[in-house]
Amino acid sequence: MKIKELFAEDVTRSIPPVVYFHQHLPEHIESEVREYIITGGWNEDHPNYKRVPDGIHEQYVKLLRGITRELDKPGGPDLPNAWISGFYGSGKSSFAKLLGLSLDGKSLPDGTSLSEAWLARNKSQRRQEMVDAWGELRAKINPISVVFDVGAKARDNEHVHAVAIRQLQERLGYATKDPIVADFELKLERDGLYDQFQEIAQAQLGKPWSEVKDTSMVDQSFSLVMHHLDKQKHIDPLSWSMAYAGKAPPGRSAEEATADIGDMLRFRADDATLFFVIDEVSQYSQFNKDRTDKLRAFATSLGSTLRGKVWMLALGQQKLDEGAGDDVLVWARDRFPPQLRVHLSATNIRDVVHRRLLQKKTEHVAMLKSAFDEHRPELKLFAYGCSEVTADEFVEIYPMLPGQIDLVLQITSALRTRSNRAPGDDHAIRGLLQLLGDLFSDLKLAEAEFGKVVSLDQIYEIQKTALDSDTQSSMSRIMNKCVEIKANLALRAAKAVALLELIQESEPTTPEMVAKCLYDRLGVGDQVSEVKEALELLRSHGLLGYSDKLGYKIQSSAGEEWDRERRDGGASVDKVGDYVLAALKELLATIEKPKLNDRPFPISGLFNNARLHDDAKIFNPNDPTCVTLDFRYLPNEDRGESDWIRQSDESALKNRLVWVCGDNEKVREEVRELARSEAMVKKYRPRRENLSVQKRTCLNEEEIKLEDGTRKVKEAVADCFRAGTFYFRGDKYEARSQGEAFSTAANRCATRIIKDLFGMFDGTVVSPAEVEQLLQADLVGVSAKFMRDELGILDLDGARYEATCTGVVPVRIQEKIARDNGVSGSLLLSDFGGAPFGYRPELIKACVAGLIRGSKVKAQLSDGGAEINSWRDVGMQELFTSAQAFRRADFFPADEGDINPGQLNKIRKFFNDEFNLKLGRDIGEIADAVETQFHPLNRKLTDVVGDLKKLSVAVPIPSEFETLRQAIEKCLAKVRHAKPTVQQLLKNLDALREGIRKVNVYRSELQDDLIGKINDAGEIMRYQFTQLEHLGPVDAEVAEAAERIQTHLKTDRPWLDASELDSDVELLREAYKTQRRELLGAQEVGADAARGTVKKRPGFSTLSSDHSAIVLREFDSAVTNTDEDAVSPKLIDLRDSFQARLGRCEESANRKLDEILSETSDKILRPVSLNYSNRVINDETDVDKLLAEIRKELMEHLDADVKMRIV
Repeated sequence: MKIKELFAEDVTRSIPPVVYFHQHLPEHIESEVREYIITGGWNEDHPNYKRVPDGIHEQYVKLLRGITRELDKPGGPDLPNAWISGFYGSGKSSFAKLLGLSLDGKSLPDGTSLSEAWLARNKSQRRQEMVDAWGELRAKINPISVVFDVGAKARDNEHVHAVAIRQLQERLGYATKDPIVADFELKLERDGLYDQFQEIAQAQLGKPWSEVKDTSMVDQSFSLVMHHLDKQKHIDPLSWSMAYAGKAPPGRSAEEATADIGDMLRFRADDATLFFVIDEVSQYSQFNKDRTDKLRAFATSLGSTLRGKVWMLALGQQKLDEGAGDDVLVWARDRFPPQLRVHLSATNIRDVVHRRLLQKKTEHVAMLKSAFDEHRPELKLFAYGCSEVTADEFVEIYPMLPGQIDLVLQITSALRTRSNRAPGDDHAIRGLLQLLGDLFSDLKLAEAEFGKVVSLDQIYEIQKTALDSDTQSSMSRIMNKCVEIKANLALRAAKAVALLELIQESEPTTPEMVAKCLYDRLGVGDQVSEVKEALELLRSHGLLGYSDKLGYKIQSSAGEEWDRERRDGGASVDKVGDYVLAALKELLATIEKPKLNDRPFPISGLFNNARLHDDAKIFNPNDPTCVTLDFRYLPNEDRGESDWIRQSDESALKNRLVWVCGDNEKVREEVRELARSEAMVKKYRPRRENLSVQKRTCLNEEEIKLEDGTRKVKEAVADCFRAGTFYFRGDKYEARSQGEAFSTAANRCATRIIKDLFGMFDGTVVSPAEVEQLLQADLVGVSAKFMRDELGILDLDGARYEATCTGVVPVRIQEKIARDNGVSGSLLLSDFGGAPFGYRPELIKACVAGLIRGSKVKAQLSDGGAEINSWRDVGMQELFTSAQAFRRADFFPADEGDINPGQLNKIRKFFNDEFNLKLGRDIGEIADAVETQFHPLNRKLTDVVGDLKKLSVAVPIPSEFETLRQAIEKCLAKVRHAKPTVQQLLKNLDALREGIRKVNVYRSELQDDLIGKINDAGEIMRYQFTQLEHLGPVDAEVAEAAERIQTHLKTDRPWLDASELDSDVELLREAYKTQRRELLGAQEVGADAARGTVKKRPGFSTLSSDHSAIVLREFDSAVTNTDEDAVSPKLIDLRDSFQARLGRCEESANRKLDEILSETSDKILRPVSLNYSNRVINDETDVDKLLAEIRKELMEHLDADVKMRIV
């Protein structure tokens, strides 16, 4: 039986191509709705409901009811945007187009409304749900729609909202040939001038504007009308046209576009609800951020501004759900509410295909089911997508297989996404129905005998023209080669690969996948081995490429060239070691640390390959307490078992776990491939931007190979060593016997030998805080770990802790330091941290701290730093708290003969006598006492010297004070270092004792009241007595008292018997005060006499009280403002300077009186000085002559109407 005989209808009839959104003619619409299938609508108890729970019926009902509910919201919907998704060829375009045109009220050629014909295509059990949902929506609104494909209608990279504006202008009758004219029509409507504009158009153009607006020269007609509408703005008939014609319309923001849409509806469809139905939205916007942002803004603005007056139904291949994972469409998820999203799944397409094309005749169904039952096991194993296929599904879809529906949809969608064709030019990409039609007619599938199954190589023959040119060119070369070598299966496999590589990121193109897709006849069986052989044949000729991640792919011409260049690369024998070393670094990090007594030990790694790498470090944990794995990557002849049993027990390898590799041929192969990938990536990655598209693809694939190659090398290295052998101190352990995984084998073997490796292990854990306990002055509350029963660092002597260091660990460390006559801290940590001890760093530090405290060892800081002999020396804290300081320091046996017990006893007696302080024999304790006692002693010395300097008389400072100061400085110079501090203390013990006693004497004598008396006596002599001497002869009694004071003040300790000076000091003070009182009284008498002279002048008595006060105030500064106790101004100044000062004050008072009298008189009173001093008078004639001159001078003043006062 031929396949065509199985079907209820002719499968070779013409199948229309994919729906074109721009075809709105009634004839086209009638053809589409006649063929339209509405799937789903099954009752829940129907068997088909489980298979198609969300058919086209359910999606229509969901969308219609969702829009209705949104319209019922108070204030209208916030986001009136619906998203319609589905694979390319899924029927989403028909779904949306028929809905949109039904909303627009379109009719068919016979006058039937499209909506009736569309609803009539729903033959399902629940058809009435869709009818009711449509009726409920129509009862609420008067809809119109604008249905368009944005990819086909967009001009010059327009945004979606700009395209929507133009399509709406056309729908509402605005000018279609010139968008600027259409924009101006709206402006005229806004300004209320459109009716006047139409009247002028009728008069000037001789026909209605509606007949002119769609003509090619509409801009000139519009310009003429605008001239007559406003001749002031548009002076000439072509003024408007010259200003605007040929220019692009101004860009609009999404908000401006929304405002324009609202106004156009207000003027031309005020009662309508508008639906924009826009195809290819995701393809048009998703890879252009600016378009995406503007579309998002448009979707937002429609809701916030028009509140359900305008709706947007957008189409895209991607489903908007939480698992979609497409970052580019994140914007859409919050602008298209879930209740307004519909998705057409692959199950709908299968039903459509079945009902439109593949429905079988009833009489053949039993035969088909029987054939299925016969071949069911084979289909499940060897055919694509048939693991769970049922008999009914097989019958519905044959000669396709059910899983092929989804596969073909994925391939066609990928073809569309990757196609570089112009938008709308997708006729080369067949939808599923058209593809089947072509298979039946062009490939004569209809004439084939029953049992033939559609295979992917047949689908290739239909879709091949949609592949890119490079793939087609490569397929041509493959075809020629396959014809040449007579490899038909290889050619079929290549055709399958050409399509499968389009989706290999989601499903790799493996031999198993290709074999299932080439299953072309019931009973053909398992083809995997033959297909794999065919694929590898093509690969060997450089016609296919391969990667573990993606599988096989068609090798482009650029890929063939790339592969030839790649084969020239590789890795030398020496370079192989570098790659093995790099792989081992990663593998080593996966090994769990082995444990001994619950303590994990880090693993270090060394690498040797008997060539360039000799003990190359794989990983160094910087911890000597580690297990060292020595990896030996060797050729077969160097892996002899007896040799390695012997070598592993020699001193050089005794503390290593040696791991000799097994067969390494696979490693060399994988390294060679990895090296080739690295070389190609290194060469071409810097030039990526300048490469051709084909070479850039090759580079991308090579980068994937590089990533895979690194993994493969690591796996090969792991396998190589898992096939090898461990050796330790003459014993061997097969790696596979220790564990199947690399890390498991390494961990188990390391755990097995770790007890022998660390035979003297002490696992005591000492924390840094516990180490610091050994650095404190007072050993109180120390850890029990340090006591005799555990580490043996400390022991109790009565109530005092003594650092005896008698335990095993501290003794070992002390013996090491003594045996080597000094070692570095770094060596201590490495020797005792490594095998066979395994001591932790803090344990070693604690023992060394105890040895220093017990004066058994000393430390020398790095770079010539200080020597540390005691717990309290400078640097001790840093030495044990800084890992670097401890490592760099050197440790030596302690010096025993520097300070003997007798000297220590002298020091102890000194502290007991001078400070009442009882000390032990520990030099650290003594040095600490120096620090705590000598700083206060130094302050006491300073205070005493300060008191001496407070005295107003010069007193010699005892030489013992300077000696004491120097001794204190020497003892404190290195007070953080115990040994030099105690040595200085011994050298200066006598000076310290004498100085301290002298200081104590002076401190007890120098009382504040005595210091006051001495200072008082000194000041009396310096100021009061000195002034009395300068003024004139001093009274004898006063002079004798001054002599006695002077003599006393010149003694070494004048504060002694200072009270004896009291009477003499008081005598001098009273004599001074008496003299000062007399001088001040004399000034008062003189000043009063001068005031009387001024008061006697003519006119003074006529002055007011204020004026007289002003005149007499001039005498205030004549008398010195002081008292009898003051020492300034001096006595001699009080006497000698007064007369001159008084004369100046008197003259000033007379001048002030002149000024006041002049103000109250008609003549000015002016002081006149007659300068005739030193003139010689010889006779009467000279007298007359003098008088004449005087008269003349005085008359000149009188003639000037001036009164005179001779001064």
